[in-house]
Amino acid sequence: MNVDAKLRYLPALKILRDKGSEETVLEVGGGVEGISKFFKEKLTICDVCLDGVEDTDKIKYVQGDARSLPFDDNSFDYIISSDMVEHIKSEDREKVMKELVRVTRKKVIVGFPCGDKAHKWETKLFNLGKKITGKEHKWLKEHVENGLPSEEEIK
Repeated sequence: MNVDAKLRYLPALKILRDKGSEETVLEVGGGVEGISKFFKEKLTICDVCLDGVEDTDKIKYVQGDARSLPFDDNSFDYIISSDMVEHIKSEDREKVMKELVRVTRKKVIVGFPCGDKAHKWETKLFNLGKKITGKEHKWLKEHVENGLPSEEEIK
């Protein structure tokens, strides 16, 4: 079990455990698995990287961009987005947050690394990895280039 991933999803899982059985859940930016490894109910995952991924009994996959979600207003009771907004360019983050709010009926749960200390350490890690391997880590590169969002920015 990936402890790091479980810890990142724990706050959302605590909120979702009290939801009703008929309430719907969308994860934005969850990749192929996302929260589904820890959440046993049906959900929809929307991500830009889902080309060719087939639905399962538990997960409906929708390829889409968080800046313009392919859903009607108030389509889901709960929206989860964990470790996604730091991959969005800072000038598009407000648009993404408005989209998450637009498609939810009840709650939007967003988790992301933030703050100067986190940015400093991710930059060091990115540079060290590049020095050791000669390659740039894709996700860390986006963190460094986009800058980590602040809590105030997301609010």
